[in-house]
Amino acid sequence: MKIVLLVLIISGSSVSPVFAQEYPDLGVKVEVVADGLVIPWSIDWTPDGMILFTERNGNLRAVDNGELLHEPLLSLGVGGIEGGMLGVAVDPNHSENNFVYLYYTYNEFLSTYNKLVRYQLNDGLLIEDKVLIDGIPGGPFHDGGRIQFGPDGKLYITTGEAGNPDLSQDLNSLGGKILRINSDGTIPGDNPWNGSSIYSIGHRNPQGIDWDSSGNLIATEHGPSGWRGVAHDEINKIIAGKNYGWPNIIGDETMNGMQNPILHSGEDTWAPSGAEFYYGDKIPHWVGKYFVATLRGNHLHVIDFDLQNNSVITNEKIFQDEFGRLRDVQTGPDGFLYILTSNQDGRGSPAIGDDKILRVLPLDGAISNTYSSEIPSSESIPSCYDALLVTDYALCHVSDPPPCNDPYFEQDGLCIVKKATVCEVGMLQNNKCVPNPGFFRVDDPDFGSQHLLAGQPASGDFRESGDGLNLLYVFSSLSLVGIVVGFFVFKKLRNKKSKHG
Repeated sequence: MKIVLLVLIISGSSVSPVFAQEYPDLGVKVEVVADGLVIPWSIDWTPDGMILFTERNGNLRAVDNGELLHEPLLSLGVGGIEGGMLGVAVDPNHSENNFVYLYYTYNEFLSTYNKLVRYQLNDGLLIEDKVLIDGIPGGPFHDGGRIQFGPDGKLYITTGEAGNPDLSQDLNSLGGKILRINSDGTIPGDNPWNGSSIYSIGHRNPQGIDWDSSGNLIATEHGPSGWRGVAHDEINKIIAGKNYGWPNIIGDETMNGMQNPILHSGEDTWAPSGAEFYYGDKIPHWVGKYFVATLRGNHLHVIDFDLQNNSVITNEKIFQDEFGRLRDVQTGPDGFLYILTSNQDGRGSPAIGDDKILRVLPLDGAISNTYSSEIPSSESIPSCYDALLVTDYALCHVSDPPPCNDPYFEQDGLCIVKKATVCEVGMLQNNKCVPNPGFFRVDDPDFGSQHLLAGQPASGDFRESGDGLNLLYVFSSLSLVGIVVGFFVFKKLRNKKSKHG
């Protein structure tokens, strides 16, 4: 069921309509952030909250303080039909270095290639700093183009095989691969092929990547549309050095040394593009789920994984045919989910105002805590520490005082969650804290994956042992997410103050 609301926002002498479409069955509403765009492809944020997004026709544009800037930050002559200005990524240490990364397609004589370039953004001016990778195979189709920093601080790049399937299996070609480099373009020493940026092979046209809170990399990939069959779009769990089969296998076909997808679309065509694990603090019933923007599918695909067993618990389509073709989905620093439409790309049916940046918000707005979009630098992220989480008896699933039900135990007259690993102002990935303001993660082997969500304290604020925080407790490992809102107290096992705790 969908409900459309029209809100009039008065600014100065102008009145502009803002539409919010409500979806009570999903518990969310969708509003337009910007419209009248030209095939937006990728979106990211600077630490001060400015939205950067690419338009496939060669523009990098911005939304600053809620206003779409009329002039692009950068306009380039680009090549390709499905190629063009594709991926954008903001450096995790942007506050110190001002770096922004762009992946785009270009023509050189009679050939087409893709390149990855690092820029510096200073006072609204974008200046080229360094070409990191050049000569990536390109063409009118299958240019890949998604770029994103992983929890290990490395930059990952998806490339297509540019219509030449043999490139996917060729270690001498960068086509049909997922690449991994340092932010300066050098090759990490622990890459699977010595001296090569190649991280995995056997891809056709991967367009979405993201990591779960345990560090698992999941990628989306377009299936065949010709001699090798049709549909069979893929969701793959990416492991360094593995071969994902194209063009030798698709779907459930098998071949020695090649990986099958964790999920594929069968005879249904999704054309999956950008993807995101949601760990924001605004839509708690979506925490930990994997969202995939689909083009041909005209929907947002939602997947709940059990990655310890390489399986899918549930997968469903939402917003079917509501917004047309969807190119990217990302979590903003405000904790909301953002979606880019792609209805002006020649394959859609543009509606009035297309293309758009959409924002997905909770219906009830129950979680009112917000946090600054200023993400602390990696140097200021505190390390993880061992801790006990103390809570009221009522939240121990017992109506009377101790004994407390598992996974809690009694200590000093309180029910306490068993010893767990906690990250301050971040989340635990590969046993390291990584930036994610407003998100506290607990890994408790006795009770699966647990999450604590809270607004980020003000810059410079301190939390000491015994301080109270109003937190939202989400047991995301359960098939039915249980949510309890309560007052928790942190008791550190280490006797020291922690900034941003």
